[in-house]
Amino acid sequence: MKHLVRLNILMYFTLFFIPANAQYTKLIDFQDTISGSHPVSSLSYNSPFLYGMTKDGGTYGSGTIFKIKLDGTGYVKVLDINDTNGTNPASSLVYDGTFLYGLTNSGNSGSVGEIFKVKPDGSGYAKLYDFKGANGNSPFGNLLYDGTFLYGTTTNGGSSYFGTIFKIKPDGSNFKKLFDFNDSNGGFPTGGLVTDGTFLYGTTQFGGNGDNGIIYKIKLDGTGFSILFDLGTNGDGRNPAGSIFYDGSFLYGMTSYGKTINYGEIFKIKTDGSGYSKLLNFNDTNGSDPQGSLIYDGSFLYGTTYIGGTYNLGVLFKIKPDGTGYKKLLDFSGTSNGSNPVGSLLSDGTTLYGITSHGGN
Repeated sequence: MKHLVRLNILMYFTLFFIPANAQYTKLIDFQDTISGSHPVSSLSYNSPFLYGMTKDGGTYGSGTIFKIKLDGTGYVKVLDINDTNGTNPASSLVYDGTFLYGLTNSGNSGSVGEIFKVKPDGSGYAKLYDFKGANGNSPFGNLLYDGTFLYGTTTNGGSSYFGTIFKIKPDGSNFKKLFDFNDSNGGFPTGGLVTDGTFLYGTTQFGGNGDNGIIYKIKLDGTGFSILFDLGTNGDGRNPAGSIFYDGSFLYGMTSYGKTINYGEIFKIKTDGSGYSKLLNFNDTNGSDPQGSLIYDGSFLYGTTYIGGTYNLGVLFKIKPDGTGYKKLLDFSGTSNGSNPVGSLLSDGTTLYGITSHGGN
């Protein structure tokens, strides 16, 4: 599995305007112990603040939860992760109207990851669950909330050590391991889940026929698991790292690598496993190795790549759902506008918001 390398530099939190020729604005430079470093996953919005997490930095060096207004003012460090409440946050935050919910990739007292909740003002922190091996190790990706349960995945652990799917109630009760990956049915999920109300849909980065990853679905109660598509077997991409997106008809996603050109691909597939289509081959110039997820505004899909582009530090792009109209909106260049974007973009209909895991002043 691929992991981000920790560098002793400051991090960027970035903001983009649509259309592409509008002004790019940097909201904040992360400063390690002061505000955290290496922001992870995606941003969440609860007016008037954007919420996010950093994997490292903060007072204890184990990560932070932060909030900031849309115009870049009002930055607040909501919580310092301090080992006793987990280490190295590894997900986006989910808000239910009262609490923010998230995951840490590791923990304390033998724990290998935790589920937690905290109020937006930093009060009311509670650890909901400790992962300790058989029930999963190292949760990663986004939590999904359907109004009753939180759903998520772990990248390791479970009965076969290839990861799990789980659900838990927001009060920490009724934890249930829904599924064990065993390599042949997929392994090491790193993205989040989406649902159509009946099934959960997701990807694994490895496993399946050829160990290139799979696209799968499973019912909310853990029954009905099926592999929709084995990646990397028919000239298609392989090793998806981010989450998939559902528009009501198709699932859209990206792979970190291609089958013949190893820069990654954008794909779509129907929820019954039919209609797989490759929308774009990344070619390094237009981006490479996407680590995040796509969003849709009704006309275009928007996303980022971790590397590639003019400076080989990642790009921001848009493309139509039929694979036409690709346009590179921004080349990340390092110090001036950040590098190596991660997670999903967030849109308010006019502006795109996102984070880069490296770069900055």
